[in-house]
Amino acid sequence: MVEDGGGAPAGPGGGDDPRAAQRREFYELGRRVKDLMAGGMGRKPAARAVAAESGRPAALALKASAFAGRYSEADVARLELARTSEGRTLPVTVLARLGTVASPGDRDHLVAALGRGELNSETLPAAIRRRKGVSKSGGGPRRRRPRDPAEGLAQVREATREWLDRHDRAWAGQPWLAGPVADGAAAPLREVRAMLARLAAAAGELDRALERAGGEATGTTPAPADRPVEAAHD
Repeated sequence: MVEDGGGAPAGPGGGDDPRAAQRREFYELGRRVKDLMAGGMGRKPAARAVAAESGRPAALALKASAFAGRYSEADVARLELARTSEGRTLPVTVLARLGTVASPGDRDHLVAALGRGELNSETLPAAIRRRKGVSKSGGGPRRRRPRDPAEGLAQVREATREWLDRHDRAWAGQPWLAGPVADGAAAPLREVRAMLARLAAAAGELDRALERAGGEATGTTPAPADRPVEAAHD
């Protein structure tokens, strides 16, 4: 059962720590919700379906889906090394809190800090608030539309750097794709490929807009894509 049981202090391997099974069940609940969503079901109906299958509350399945949608198996393995201030492994409530963090850069920072012992379950909530930079009203500078080119470029630079940093550290070279994709990962694979296609299209559209803006700023006309830059100024 997914609870926040006390659990005895555990070594890196987890031993007989009951929280290890609770964390695994929480992650699998979330993955099941994501699989149903990839098949076309809405998030709340999927959570209700998983709740009916598992006997767990739908609210818990919703929280689990947020976590599973934002964290990889490697992240979960890193979190196994984290401890509370009493030396116990992390309760499920910590995973649920981490599931609320939208920024990939913030997630990486928090998971790494937990793994190194710089954060624990007691200090995590304040760290999440600091990383999010979100006010009590729910707003925040990370989510607002840029007011001018300088602010927009700063936002794009920050978000792109975060994505590329994580790609270079975790995904580049694809050794994690050396083996066959398991049946249970087929739906997430389709979802990720669709998201990457959307990312590529959005990045291309934004790059073309930046090229046009750059031409206007310098008083030049950007060269067509199929012509060398030198030819545009002959």
